[in-house]
Amino acid sequence: MDLGASQTHVQLLTQLVNKANGGSVPVQLPASLNRWTNLWEPLDVLAFAASKVFQLHNGAAPVDLPVSHQASTGLWTHSAYWRLPHVASVIGEVMRQDQSATGL
Repeated sequence: MDLGASQTHVQLLTQLVNKANGGSVPVQLPASLNRWTNLWEPLDVLAFAASKVFQLHNGAAPVDLPVSHQASTGLWTHSAYWRLPHVASVIGEVMRQDQSATGL
């Protein structure tokens, strides 16, 4: 068991609890998560703008990209937007950017 990783998880969970209880400081994410593109649908009750809650280890906020609501999905919106061509395009673009950055 990696105690260092466990301690980091405990620290992250503690920060999340503090944030949920009204804290105004963004939750600092570990260096292992060096980038976050958050696709979220504003009418999805499980989705949220990550930039308002989290901060990457370098101080930058995650990138929030809202996804259009599909009226035909009703309450099932949480899983429905993964089938949208726009979402697939955005995921592909982010992956291409990552490959360019790493030289793959």
